[in-house]
Amino acid sequence: MKWIDFVAYNRDYREYVPESPLGNKAYDLIIGPVANGNLAQSFQLLLSGAIPGATWEERKKRFLVLLEYDRLSNQYCLKTKIAERRLKFLGAEKCHY
Repeated sequence: MKWIDFVAYNRDYREYVPESPLGNKAYDLIIGPVANGNLAQSFQLLLSGAIPGATWEERKKRFLVLLEYDRLSNQYCLKTKIAERRLKFLGAEKCHY
């Protein structure tokens, strides 16, 4: 559930996540779910308080239940030149959705 905190922190919801979940560490690469339309709407429900729960942790658990039926894919964020240099194209595949 660390990625939920990461998104909330980076969208300035500091009342839930006052400090970066990454700490003061610098990462070369960050991998996490793509915030497509459905995920963005679900996040808005979480961050607006529409998902009930006594604590932030409880609300995050209920949020994850909403996502169980969503087909999530990952995105990759290359944060440094080191990560860029290590990126290697291996090929491509046609995807059928």
